[in-house]
Amino acid sequence: MKRFIALTLAVISLLGALAGCAPVEEQPAETTVAPETTATPETTAVPETEPDTTIRIGETPLAEYTVVYGKDYESTAKELAARLGAVCGAELAIKPQSESTGHHEIAIGVINMEATTGLGMDDFKIAQVQNAESIAIIGGSTYATDTACARFAKLFTPEKYKYEFSDLTLAYTLPDRQEYINDFSKLALHWEFYHETPEWMLDFEEKYAAFNDVDGRLMSCLHRGEMVYYPENSAEGLISAVMLGGDMVEIDPRVTKDGVFILLHDATLNRTTDFAEKAGKNGLPESSNVSDWTYEQLMQLNLKMGTGGDGAAVTPYKIPTLDEAIKICANRILIRLDVKEDTNGKIFWEFERDIWPLLEKYKAYTTVLCTWHSAFVSSGYKFTRELRERTTALCGKPILNFMKNGSTGNLVTREIKSYGLSYAMRLTCNFSEYSYKAFLEENKSRFESFKGVIRVYADVHNTNAAYPENCESEAFYQELYNAGINIQLVNKGFMMCKYIAENFEPTK
Repeated sequence: MKRFIALTLAVISLLGALAGCAPVEEQPAETTVAPETTATPETTAVPETEPDTTIRIGETPLAEYTVVYGKDYESTAKELAARLGAVCGAELAIKPQSESTGHHEIAIGVINMEATTGLGMDDFKIAQVQNAESIAIIGGSTYATDTACARFAKLFTPEKYKYEFSDLTLAYTLPDRQEYINDFSKLALHWEFYHETPEWMLDFEEKYAAFNDVDGRLMSCLHRGEMVYYPENSAEGLISAVMLGGDMVEIDPRVTKDGVFILLHDATLNRTTDFAEKAGKNGLPESSNVSDWTYEQLMQLNLKMGTGGDGAAVTPYKIPTLDEAIKICANRILIRLDVKEDTNGKIFWEFERDIWPLLEKYKAYTTVLCTWHSAFVSSGYKFTRELRERTTALCGKPILNFMKNGSTGNLVTREIKSYGLSYAMRLTCNFSEYSYKAFLEENKSRFESFKGVIRVYADVHNTNAAYPENCESEAFYQELYNAGINIQLVNKGFMMCKYIAENFEPTK
């Protein structure tokens, strides 16, 4: 019986298995169309890396270069090394020429004299030293070499990291004078390596506003132009004064035999030109008197450096015309024309005849100041007042002027108000005769009466060697300014302009 039951169960199980294998009627399947996709290959993430910002010359990091200097260039080498160090973030070593290895060097003024052949006073070269990974910087003078260093440092820009030697090759030759009179950027300035002028100091409108701000910032007047780096009364010295941010220049018009107005302080040519070497030659006059030379003859002479005199270097620069001077200064820097008289005591120039046409020519109506000279103060400043009315009608602003010396601020302002003139006065004080400290002390109350009332101009370049404190210096300028002399005529124009840039703010 048990066997029968087990067999029956087995049969039933087998029949159930067979039933699961029976065919089933096929039904259409539901389908969903998937959107087309682009297969993305598997990638391995690459970690970001910083770009190589090492400043290089060729394959060598700039930081591995040594600045090598020749005679008289140690301070220049230190300054250049500091500037290049700021570029590459590392301190460059410096060495004298005697320790040169000739490899991976930036050499300042150490090339043999043959390399300077043909280089004029303003000319310079920056080039690769033959068969060496070194750079030579050489100029026709210390001025030019310093300027070349300034230009070399500026060749490195923040956007570039690798430089070929060809990127760092540069040559400069002083162009024709008319080129840089028309475009100041073509004159490579001798002081470029030591100063960068703030933009506001190049703004003529700021100078005009400062003059009218009676208790305003210190203002400069550069005696005969900028004559630390250039000859006095030279076109180059006037361009230098403008580019330094000078407020005013004092210049000296004279007239030639053929009636051309030029700039020259003395009645003779001896001190400021190479007259002694050329007089009586090639048809030139033997006389040293300016009035015996035509303009074309004067163009064969060259100006001496600075204030000239025996031993002063002869430059490639020529005596400028008054026309060139006005063109350079027009709406850039104020001009104070000095008075020069002929043997009969007559002033060489007349404002209406000789100066005004140039102001019209260059639309420089407010560039030249009316001063305390007789041409302006006669008849109760009548001519000055007429000029102020004329310029106001032409350009919307009156020409500026100085009153003659006054005893107190109250008396001066009373005159200014009655005449309708600028609130500015010339102070007579000749520091060549006494100590300026004694002068300031003796006139303390007088100076107090000027403060906040009028601008005070004074010639402060005449200093007395008998008094050690009587010399142009930053402390000297500041002490006079504190006393109330806030427009100062100086010989050291570069020092004065640099001092103003570093210590004063623009007029609001």
